[in-house]
Amino acid sequence: MWQEQTAYRTMAYASSYTGGVEVAVGDVNGDGKLDIITVPSFGPAEVRVFLNQSPNLDPIANSAFKDFVAFPSSFIGGAVVAAADMGQAFGQHLCQHAGRQGGDCRRHRSGHQAAVKVFDVSGTPTAVQTFYPFSTGTTTFSGGVALDVAKIDGDSIPDIVVGAGSYGKSAVEVWGWRSGSPPAAASLTKLQSFTTFADSPAVTCRWASPLLGAWGRPARS
Repeated sequence: MWQEQTAYRTMAYASSYTGGVEVAVGDVNGDGKLDIITVPSFGPAEVRVFLNQSPNLDPIANSAFKDFVAFPSSFIGGAVVAAADMGQAFGQHLCQHAGRQGGDCRRHRSGHQAAVKVFDVSGTPTAVQTFYPFSTGTTTFSGGVALDVAKIDGDSIPDIVVGAGSYGKSAVEVWGWRSGSPPAAASLTKLQSFTTFADSPAVTCRWASPLLGAWGRPARS
């Protein structure tokens, strides 16, 4: 019987950390190879980038190429991560959300407003945009989100797809990226918002791009 075997192994965090890890891939240093980006599912949102050094026998270094905390260290709800080249001259971006499921993967809500940050990581990691999905001028959403990036609006720049987490009523938002110079002049505009499972208000919504397929699962009690 065929059995999958681990080709390479890298400990992204100290052995004392026993939680999960969210992973994305993207060419962070511009050498044409996909690097590995990690962030804990729970605990401080410490982002680490591990370079792909193929054709080395063990191509993923055990030491991080970049290491930074995406949200204040007092926040211990973990994060999710997606990676894309947003079309700027300064290259690769990481989209970070505070909290996989409402800031604590063991609870529905953390009390922290759902926030997505876009970081330029071509040099010193720098937050260039922050937005707050599913919140309005009168309501604050704190149920966590799922993230993906895909070319939605027809231009060459990936957009950000956000699916609401626990008790988010299966809501989805698509945010369009517009490049700017200097980087701080880049902007985000909400292009679309809709619900995918109108009869299931407690469903957590996940996305798989670029085909834009949604699937849901009931929120845990």
